[in-house]
Amino acid sequence: MKPGIGALVVAISYFLILVFAVTITENTVQITTLDISIGNLIINAGVYYSIVNSVLVTIVGTVDNAGGFYVTSANGLTSSVVMTGGYFVNSGVVSFNSMASPLLSTYDIATVGSFDNTGDMYFGISGATLIGSPFIVTSVTSWSNTGMMVFRRESSGGALLVIEQVLGDGGLSRITNDGSICLYNTYWLQTTSIDGTGCITVGPGAEMGLQLAVGELLFSLAETQTVYLASSNSVLSILGLSVSLIPDNPIKVAGFGGGNSIQVNLVFIGNSYDPSTGILTLSLTGLLLVEFDIGLGYQSSGFSASPPLLNRRITYNDPAPNEIPDTCFCLFTFPDVTTTALSSATSVPTSSEAPTSSEV
Repeated sequence: MKPGIGALVVAISYFLILVFAVTITENTVQITTLDISIGNLIINAGVYYSIVNSVLVTIVGTVDNAGGFYVTSANGLTSSVVMTGGYFVNSGVVSFNSMASPLLSTYDIATVGSFDNTGDMYFGISGATLIGSPFIVTSVTSWSNTGMMVFRRESSGGALLVIEQVLGDGGLSRITNDGSICLYNTYWLQTTSIDGTGCITVGPGAEMGLQLAVGELLFSLAETQTVYLASSNSVLSILGLSVSLIPDNPIKVAGFGGGNSIQVNLVFIGNSYDPSTGILTLSLTGLLLVEFDIGLGYQSSGFSASPPLLNRRITYNDPAPNEIPDTCFCLFTFPDVTTTALSSATSVPTSSEAPTSSEV
């Protein structure tokens, strides 16, 4: 390489990052069908940045949102978001919404640093044919949620959700959920250990797959984490059970009843409920047991196991007798966002490439 070429490449790369750095200090709407590339994105509290009809929004820097960050499909086309930057911090409201489109959008937040949500985040796709995983939220270092995260598909058939933190303790993926993660027509297959005191709400048409192991990798669910079965067709499935591998502690379940189900990958030979502790036990053998802390107030006669002689599924047909935990609050209705140009163009104090309230 000739002298100076490397420096030129670095200078150009740095310039491009500067060009696409965006700081939002007042309400801003950008309407375009073109792809949008952003470096670092900062949205101040009390204002929003609404991107409308862009086929693909790519973020290669960091995100720090204290206001509103909205990406919406209002023209029936795709409106995907991909982030590969340093960190994602949200203390405001994020809404990625393509539920009205007949085409499939994907939302892929994969930071090389940390992910931290203390606000509200909404990810919504249409009922278009699924390809791969439309919902991905991963980080390399820490992953934490103390707010609300909603994943929704508009029609039945669970859209696959991937949540992971790559560099956990001992190299194993581990996230902390002290808030609520809300599933609607979504299938979250666990590929990470889940710590924290939060809640996973399994809503209409949704399934939470607790996977104890993948190959030699072992995953866990904290005893303080709650799985809330919020609908009559919600499913909690336990995968990876074997004669040598069962959960270390009872799995805390709320809302069990009304026809929703708990499923396991092995046949259980019996089930019992302790009305004094609220523990539902599935007996895989005489010694191997899987326990669920479903709460008090159930009647033993109300449980049903199926299919006959090959029991892998248990239901309770009467309504759940206990209250919904406060930590399981979910709002599946997406926020109303501005998708039309503002009456006067806004001015954003960043580079010449920063967005304004205009239509392209």
